[in-house]
Amino acid sequence: MQTSPDGFVSTGPDDDQAWVTWALEEIKSHVLELFDTSDTILIGRKLAVDYIPFWEDTVTQPEHEMFEMAKRIVAAKKIVFTRKSDHSVWPNTAVVCNPGKSCVH
Repeated sequence: MQTSPDGFVSTGPDDDQAWVTWALEEIKSHVLELFDTSDTILIGRKLAVDYIPFWEDTVTQPEHEMFEMAKRIVAAKKIVFTRKSDHSVWPNTAVVCNPGKSCVH
């Protein structure tokens, strides 16, 4: 699921996400500005397992078109919400496990 900055979540037929863009050059400066004003990324575990390793790999590739974003994402503190584990396998990442209950192991 993706949510726009103003809270829009796609709920149309077939999970239409036409509002999501990959026109990187058109939005890059705005996205970088958003990252520059944020220090923490909130993410669910199911997305984190692909998201965090992708950006950790991308930051090792200075020629990658998303390198500038990768630097900011890797540097940001990440908080992963989960019910499955109470520890993180990724650097700069904390886990919040089912607040008020114990994690499922």
